[in-house]
Amino acid sequence: MGHRDAGIFQAYINKRIQCDVQATFLGRPSADALFKSMTHMSCGVDPRAPTQLADLEINQLKTHLLIIELRERRDSLSKEARRMHKTLKKAEAVGSKIYDLYKQADLDLECTKKKMKREKLLESRAEFFDTIETEDARRQLGLSALDLDEAEWKPEPVEHSLERKRVAQLLCEYPSDLTP
Repeated sequence: MGHRDAGIFQAYINKRIQCDVQATFLGRPSADALFKSMTHMSCGVDPRAPTQLADLEINQLKTHLLIIELRERRDSLSKEARRMHKTLKKAEAVGSKIYDLYKQADLDLECTKKKMKREKLLESRAEFFDTIETEDARRQLGLSALDLDEAEWKPEPVEHSLERKRVAQLLCEYPSDLTP
């Protein structure tokens, strides 16, 4: 159009409105909104997938042998530190070796708990994604369709009304009494 530079077109952009007015007027999402939504999508995400462990699974982890062993070791070191220094704060202030052992045992216990919870959650998510397609298919087909024994199944007879019966006969059987 013979303009001196592209700066002339900056005057047409409204400085107060910071959205795509044309897309809003046409009733469609703006290009920025579409791009933002597409970059945050993931084809491997299912909102039904477990994100936390169930209470039963957490209780099972509490009774795991390794957790029990680490808890007992931490508690025995705590009792020993309290026996020697009256409180854990005094044992920490003195900088005793028994307190360092207690602190390390406590860190080991917490680390093991978190690791086992994370592994259990990953296992439950893997199991979910391994079985969800089968469960969805069963739900769609209905349980009765999957439990059928082929020897016992027989199709239900179809009853036609008089008009439908005649149409069905015309379509399915070649009538012998018709002439060209």
